[in-house]
Amino acid sequence: MDCQAARELFSEYLDQRLVPELRASLDGHLGRCDACRSEWTLYARVFTAISNMDHLPSQRPFRRPAEAPGSLDRRRHVSEAWSWGRIRVAAAVVVLLGITHAAVFEFARGTDQGDPREVFGPPSDRGRQVADAPRRGPVVPVNFTQRKLRDHVEAAQILARQVAYMPAGADAQTRRIVRAQLDALSPDDLFQEVDAQKHVLGLGGVGAKRYLDQWRQFSSALRLELNERRRPRLAERLRERLVRSPMVAEFEPMRLALATGRDTVGGAHFFLADAKNEPAEVELFLTANNQLLSANYLGAVDAYERFASSNPAGNLIPLSRYMQAESYYRVGLNERAIWMASQLRLRIPTPVLLRIDPVAMLYSTLHRQVDPAVLNGSAFRLQPPRQTLFFRVDQNGRGASFSFKLLTTVP
Repeated sequence: MDCQAARELFSEYLDQRLVPELRASLDGHLGRCDACRSEWTLYARVFTAISNMDHLPSQRPFRRPAEAPGSLDRRRHVSEAWSWGRIRVAAAVVVLLGITHAAVFEFARGTDQGDPREVFGPPSDRGRQVADAPRRGPVVPVNFTQRKLRDHVEAAQILARQVAYMPAGADAQTRRIVRAQLDALSPDDLFQEVDAQKHVLGLGGVGAKRYLDQWRQFSSALRLELNERRRPRLAERLRERLVRSPMVAEFEPMRLALATGRDTVGGAHFFLADAKNEPAEVELFLTANNQLLSANYLGAVDAYERFASSNPAGNLIPLSRYMQAESYYRVGLNERAIWMASQLRLRIPTPVLLRIDPVAMLYSTLHRQVDPAVLNGSAFRLQPPRQTLFFRVDQNGRGASFSFKLLTTVP
């Protein structure tokens, strides 16, 4: 019996619900393991202290709310469930919803139906006009294009941060992971959609085309480095391409321009669209990226942990740990994120990347006396994680049951 299995049987052992075989096995483990025996002593002490209590505090009964002062009419007043006033209000709401639905439907159709006189003209010209009418493609809503742009910007920032923190010595995995993301983030289709709706996007369309053009140049430069297999130090060469690229300066304007009306649904198709034929570790890493992009931050933490567990001797474990720190930051666990990042001793190549690195930005905000371009564990000292014992008392008809849980927390 291992330590985890033994600790899970503590509550049943205290409640005397264990069979003799498991009780004997647990006693034998406690005689051999000092750590489990010390924790069992703590559990037994808490159980004894609670069991010696005279009585458990009873719950306060529900009370009838006091009447308002000065109330003259003390008789109960029961209102009818269906009165004519409520029926009229409900009918008005139904009619209003129907009118709103019809108006929205007509507005969405817009002028795509064309001029009715072009189709329903003279009988002799009707067939010729229908045949000569311009063929219209599917109308893509503007909000869908803007959502794809937002997802592309966020996904590109994730890839840029991974290129910035890509460790050396993992050229094979680096090539597969970076190439799969570049394939999924191809800007060709999105560029055509933005160009088709430039009259609706206005100045935002101009900025989007400039961003997509810069991304196309940057991705082409990365592909050149990925295809060059004879040159060593792939991670350093990719990082140099990122630092010299003007594409990094386009992230912040695009994020601010597309910040309104944020839709957390979407973006899942970017990373996983072309990852079906990739190796298992690459698919795990892209799945974690997809969870992060889809705002499932705790799911991203678990996915990066599965990637690290499947590659215990891999060189990309520091990168997965740093992406876990970013996931903790986005879910609101700032102290946990800073603690994880500071233990990795990662270095940002240039302060320009601070704008697209939320963890480094938080670090520099909390510690202004430290150079924000360096994430160094020696400059930021945190207390190690501590273990805290939580217990709960559940009262039922047969008495009280106790449950214990040992949690690891970061101060």
